[in-house]
Amino acid sequence: MKSRAVTVILFLLATAVVAAPAKKPVAMSPSAMRALAQEFYDWRDREDPVNSSDQGKHEFDSRLSDHSPAAVSARAAHVAKLLERVRAIDSSKWNRDDIVDWLLFRSQLERIHFDDRVLQSESANPQGVVGEASNAIFSLLKKDYDTPRKRALAATARLRAGAGDDRAGEAQPDRAGRFVCPARGGVGALHRPAL
Repeated sequence: MKSRAVTVILFLLATAVVAAPAKKPVAMSPSAMRALAQEFYDWRDREDPVNSSDQGKHEFDSRLSDHSPAAVSARAAHVAKLLERVRAIDSSKWNRDDIVDWLLFRSQLERIHFDDRVLQSESANPQGVVGEASNAIFSLLKKDYDTPRKRALAATARLRAGAGDDRAGEAQPDRAGRFVCPARGGVGALHRPAL
């Protein structure tokens, strides 16, 4: 049963590789690809500190993500550029385990890129900001990873960062032209008045 599931996953991943071939293969060793992946994971931890805290990494506990349009755009561009590099890797001479690692890393990037390019969750879904705000504190309090004082200081810093968010309480237009208020959870979207 388990081997069948692995076979199906490998088949689906291989199909994705064939469906979107790279333009010009780039030679890279598996260890270089893993280093590239580690750089991405470190970058992701810095850019999404609440998720990092939730995963048990507490280096950025006092920070929140930057949800400004410029920061959202910069993150999407970074992922798109990295995905282009990863797609171009020539893995034809790698062993099976290295190819699976490459496919899994690529699929992580593909999911993020799809979200940025098609779903546009950061700008179209105010629940993302609301979810981050609620998880920002919960991710620090749910486990005793440090002294209560240090956890409380990190939670306080996150609360202050959220209170200083210039988008808090300000209605933002979504892709459909409706105005939603992140501070109110996006509930009751108001339509733009007809001119």
